[in-house]
Amino acid sequence: MDVLIYMNETGISSYDAAARFKIYSPALIRTWRINFNAYGVDVLISKKKGPLSMKKETNPSI
Repeated sequence: MDVLIYMNETGISSYDAAARFKIYSPALIRTWRINFNAYGVDVLISKKKGPLSMKKETNPSI
């Protein structure tokens, strides 16, 4: 969100923003902007990645 706000305030390109914020791909920033414009701020919130944790099941003593 900080990158998109900075771009809007200064009018810099995604290439310049990528260099300033040390982001490897200007295309990634363009994707953020497109998704933000289409779906709002919720699309920019990070989601957990990786395998789901498994709960340990306890066996009741019989």
